[in-house]
Amino acid sequence: MLFKRFSSVSLSIIFLGLSSLASLPAFAEYWVPKLDIDLGLGVNLSQGKQRVAHLAVIYELSQEWMASGSYMHESNGAQQWMEDDSVERVSLGTRYQLDFLQIRPWFGLQLGLSNGDSIEPVLRASIGLSYLLLENWYLSLSGVGILEPQLELRGEDQASYQFYSLVSVSYSFVLAESFDEL
Repeated sequence: MLFKRFSSVSLSIIFLGLSSLASLPAFAEYWVPKLDIDLGLGVNLSQGKQRVAHLAVIYELSQEWMASGSYMHESNGAQQWMEDDSVERVSLGTRYQLDFLQIRPWFGLQLGLSNGDSIEPVLRASIGLSYLLLENWYLSLSGVGILEPQLELRGEDQASYQFYSLVSVSYSFVLAESFDEL
């Protein structure tokens, strides 16, 4: 008898608490995970003729933080796009963004590898601004800085700094529409 009374009182308190939470506006705005695919083109600002193709996959961990992976292909020009002078970089890291209506400023840090003349480690920092074009479609302008230490067996180590300007279009896939699908 005491257990039934206690359980009914505790259930009433739980339902009362949930109903009061549901009336709060912050509870109604819940976060839904998304996966962004970002495709872009750009130029190497350090070496004016170098062109860049960029692909990134971004998974939203929360409203502000994302896990990101990117692939960048750099070449001297259209005639030599698939020849040996190209440099490819693959990196993984995080990205932090703020969301203001249609504008999303963001910055990111990534670690990865580059396969120019040899395979070298890469540290990549990026900053950008994304603008909502249509539902789930974004246009982004970004600046990317890459530190690529060139490790030498003899002599002193050198570092190569590259700066890029990129324009990209991204699409956000919503992974779940409601709490029931999560």
